[in-house]
Amino acid sequence: AGAQQLRKFLESNLGKKRQVVVEQKGVGRTEHFVAVKLDCDLLAGSLADIMVTGVEGERLAGALIA
Repeated sequence: AGAQQLRKFLESNLGKKRQVVVEQKGVGRTEHFVAVKLDCDLLAGSLADIMVTGVEGERLAGALIA
């Protein structure tokens, strides 16, 4: 049941803009502490606005909003 709820929450983010704190190359976390695989490399510690483009397992995929 927990995995099903997580999937539902992740899918509810599709197509939405989220602010992400970059943790390391290509990976960050949203304001809801959800892991995001980024489509670009940004400096660790930086903030970025992304558009959620997909769900990959237990994390989101996102594209940088230019």
